[in-house]
Amino acid sequence: MTEYRQSETVYIALATDARYIAPTMITVRSIALCSNKDRHYEIVILSEKKLSMIARSCLKSIVKEYPNIRIVFMDVGEKTKGLKLAVNGPVKGVTKTTYLRFLLPDLLSDIKKIIYMDVDTAVLGDIAQLFDFSLNGAWIGGVRDIAGLEDKTKRCAELGIPDIDHYINAGVLLIDLEQFRKENLSDAMMNAAAEKTYAYNDQDIINMICYGKICFLPYACNAIVDYLNHPEMISEVLNIDYLKETENPLILHYAGKTKPWYDPKGRWSFYWWKTAETLTPAAKLIFRIYMHSLTS
Repeated sequence: MTEYRQSETVYIALATDARYIAPTMITVRSIALCSNKDRHYEIVILSEKKLSMIARSCLKSIVKEYPNIRIVFMDVGEKTKGLKLAVNGPVKGVTKTTYLRFLLPDLLSDIKKIIYMDVDTAVLGDIAQLFDFSLNGAWIGGVRDIAGLEDKTKRCAELGIPDIDHYINAGVLLIDLEQFRKENLSDAMMNAAAEKTYAYNDQDIINMICYGKICFLPYACNAIVDYLNHPEMISEVLNIDYLKETENPLILHYAGKTKPWYDPKGRWSFYWWKTAETLTPAAKLIFRIYMHSLTS
């Protein structure tokens, strides 16, 4: 990671909906808890439908004691209205919300780069470390993944790329918005999403469109809990020591089936629930209401 650049605002984008307010609260709160008082942070929360006043007020309240953190809400339903975006791949529970990250370059036309994070995450260190990471001319940065790599020939054919060895997970991304605008990548990605179904939805599209312009981030920037629980899954395929690479995780990503709200006693769920314990009594009450909606 690079040295802190104290004058530069750290931009972070999240995409959520009414059902995922509780996990969004944890992601936002964990960013705040680990923030550097000498940096400014702007968290942009995208939603297809306007979030309720209660949800917005609660999300703002959990960073109230951090004057260096600002939350901005953006309702982008008009941008996706009428688009038939495929969400019927093998990955269950995917909604159109997953494609909202494609809109960031045009929505935030005055911002050069941004961190995008799924909301099934918990931040354990200052996320400015990731923001300051150099992409070295690449369009996008992410952590290597093995999703669907059991048949490389088939996957290359599906995505129309010569190899699959630079495939990244899309749950945590560092995006060069200037390059995305210059190359008109938002339109290319939205068009791809509307044209056909991809096995891993937005993740496949990002890897397809950005092929050759991808920078690998340190594994600690997106420590995937399923892999932490079963490191042999990824270590053998990528020939790495995954536990060593993620010894001090910056971001925990509860991708796949290992969600802390379904498995509160799971080894890595502790960090998620520990963050929940730091909420104010009022925020905890709202959190429990949204948790009931999420798990019922």
